[in-house]
Amino acid sequence: MMKQPTCSPGNGSEFDGEFLHNITRELLRDTRLSQTLTNVVIPTFDLKTQKPVIFSNYKVSRTCIH
Repeated sequence: MMKQPTCSPGNGSEFDGEFLHNITRELLRDTRLSQTLTNVVIPTFDLKTQKPVIFSNYKVSRTCIH
């Protein structure tokens, strides 16, 4: 069962993200932002730095790389 995050001021989260990382890797496999058909914005939060991180394909080249 997934470990629930603990919200205690000053202590940070106890959730390490391993479960979410594994599920995401299983679903997306080798899919990259450059392969999306529309513009995509993925808001995330870095648990180590305690700062938001935003992934976007706004400036990603649409050329095909093999």
